[in-house]
Amino acid sequence: MPSYIKSAAQSFVPTQLFQPDWAALQGIAQTKQNQYNQGLQKINSIYSSVFNSQVTNQHNQEKKDLYIANAQNQLDSIKSQDLSKFSVQQQANTIFQPFMNDKDLQYDIAATNNAQQQIDHAAGLKNATDGDTRDRYWETGVQYVQNGLDQLRNADPNSIKWAAQSSMSRRYVDAYDINKNLNKAAKDANMDMQ
Repeated sequence: MPSYIKSAAQSFVPTQLFQPDWAALQGIAQTKQNQYNQGLQKINSIYSSVFNSQVTNQHNQEKKDLYIANAQNQLDSIKSQDLSKFSVQQQANTIFQPFMNDKDLQYDIAATNNAQQQIDHAAGLKNATDGDTRDRYWETGVQYVQNGLDQLRNADPNSIKWAAQSSMSRRYVDAYDINKNLNKAAKDANMDMQ
C-alpha cells in the first residue's frame, strides 16, 4: 500500500487567487465613457448646427442639403469607431469643413439669422402689453427687413455675398410718432398748441 510523506503535503501553501481592483477598473471605464460621450456630443453639436441652420437663398439651400447628405454618408463610416479618441473626433470635424468653409453659405446663414432676430424684435413690440412699447411697432420697419431678405432670396450665385451683406445691414427701426413727441414737448414747455 502506498504511503505519503506527511511533510510534503504540508509544504504546499494555498495560493491566493487574483482579486482585481474593481474600483480602479470602474474609474477607468467611467473615464473612457465620459470621453466617448464628449466626442459624441461634439459631433452631434456640429451636425445639429449644420442641419438646423436657416438659409434664404435657394442655391444655398441646395448646397446645404448636399453637404448634409455627404456628411451623413461619411458619418456612417465613423459611427462604428471609438469616438473617445481625439483622432476620430478630428476626422468627424473634417466632414463638416466644406460646409464651414463655404463663405456664401455662411453669409446667407448670418443674414437670415439677423433678419429673423429683427423680425422677432418687431413681433415682440407688436404683441407687447404696454401701450408705449406697442406704439413702437410699425409694419414699414418689418417690410424694410423683409426687402433685404427678398434681395438675398432672389440673388444669383455670383451676388449672394453682396445681397447677404446688404441684408445684414438692415435693422428694424422703431416707429417714431413725431406729433405725439412734439405735443408732449409743448405741454412740458407750457405752450398752447392748436
